Amino acid sequence: MKAFSLRFFSTIALTLLATAATRAQLISVAPMRVVINSGERSTEVMVKNTSSEPVQVTTDLAFKAVRSDANGNTYLDSNMTAEEKQKSCDSWLKVFPKKFTLEPNSSRTVRVVAMPSDGTPDGEYWSRLILSSQRVQSSRALSATDTANGISAQVNMIASLGVPVSVRKGSLETGIEIGDIRAICDTAGIKGAMGNIIPNDSGVVMIVAAKRTGNTAYRGTMTATVTRPDGSVVATSDKKFSALWDMRLRVKLPRITDGSYLVALESKTESNGSTAEAIVPAPPVKKTYRMQVSGLNVALSAP
Repeated sequence: MKAFSLRFFSTIALTLLATAATRAQLISVAPMRVVINSGERSTEVMVKNTSSEPVQVTTDLAFKAVRSDANGNTYLDSNMTAEEKQKSCDSWLKVFPKKFTLEPNSSRTVRVVAMPSDGTPDGEYWSRLILSSQRVQSSRALSATDTANGISAQVNMIASLGVPVSVRKGSLETGIEIGDIRAICDTAGIKGAMGNIIPNDSGVVMIVAAKRTGNTAYRGTMTATVTRPDGSVVATSDKKFSALWDMRLRVKLPRITDGSYLVALESKTESNGSTAEAIVPAPPVKKTYRMQVSGLNVALSAP
């Protein structure tokens, strides 16, 4: 019974340890996005051990499609179409080294090398650099007492970081088209005594269909501005996004009182800041709609 109890409580303790370990990274990485421009062959990523113990790091490449559901929630999908697979550069990327050990507070560079074939069409190609880290295992062997007390294994959790990689070749162009749009009141509300939903301050969500054009990802900001008929601004909200393919965006606005409004949606690529050099510019796009708010109902129509 004693051995069974120790195994039972050891299982609980290890489960809690695993949960806590997944929340804490052992390393930091800079930059958090890698771009290899046309004419360049490689770039470097700095990896630093931020823990107080030696850490083993392994590197790998894994590309997945970024998708969005009907409500604009994004997720990664490894099941890709033939067209999507053609935009993966996994097969002609190399990473050095594949495995290394970092002492506490030490760092080293990881080199990413791109070797596209001569027949690769112009455009941007994508992958994800996966850096997996774990503490270096202690060399202490399990004693006979450990085994007798029901301790039969050691657990060393692995934490992973994904760094987006973009490889560019030749002439690049991008753009975005705003498609259909709908607006909803956020259903996160307070239930009344009769079971009805009383809206809280969770606001209005604009769900916008965005179609990417060109041969390169679109990286920009979608801004929603709500105004009264007299032109006074009621609310505004920004949504930074990257569109590798067509997707739906969630642009969240604060709570808006009942009434008639105009809502303008404008998308622009970044023009300043530390990442501006990594952005392929595109002309701004803007659309305006009439918006009627009544309780939990939000209706949009052409202006």
